[in-house]
Amino acid sequence: MTDTNTNRRWLGVFFIAIYAAYYVAGSHALEGLLRYSSYAAEVLFILMSMVLFGSRPRLDFKPIQNRLLTTLLLLSFVVAGTLIYGATFPLSVRVPFDLTATSTRVLLLLVAPLLEESIFRMALWDASRQIKPAQAFTPWIITSALFGAAHGVAYFYVPHEIQSFVIYQFIYTLALGFILGWLRLRTNSLTAPVLAHFLFNLGFLIAGTAYAPAINS
Repeated sequence: MTDTNTNRRWLGVFFIAIYAAYYVAGSHALEGLLRYSSYAAEVLFILMSMVLFGSRPRLDFKPIQNRLLTTLLLLSFVVAGTLIYGATFPLSVRVPFDLTATSTRVLLLLVAPLLEESIFRMALWDASRQIKPAQAFTPWIITSALFGAAHGVAYFYVPHEIQSFVIYQFIYTLALGFILGWLRLRTNSLTAPVLAHFLFNLGFLIAGTAYAPAINS
């Protein structure tokens, strides 16, 4: 049993290390070869976690205290997303996305909540659990840190004028990652993190769309 636990622990470490190495060195190069191909690679990581760790997307909805409190908590993510976008103005941070484009909206509202939560709050979460199975906070800390890092690594690839946004994005996604991880830990389900992620991006999109006419005029 001890050897089995040790093997699974190292398998979890190896899986996380491979994903981190891919994201730092491989995802940018892959995206340069074929647009959106990095998303296919992430789906592959999800499938690998299902095979290696028995990962399954648990989608049952469990209110945190009661349904009213849960609803208010989730709606607060819309406000948070709006405020995060609004803060770019006093901070003089340029948002490098065209939030009026259909492709951007699909990525923000569908692809990011579903794919990123499946990666961080399922695949990497289950891999992290192998490291310290008895400590529930281990996957929360590891995946939250990776979530922030994944949104900050672009700093080394983007033009200088966009680097300030990447730093800003790293800061708020690191905080967001810990909150989404807490929802995953508290509910033992992907539903709350996916909904919260969707609502945060929705708030960001609403603010960006509202300000777009003023910016472009």
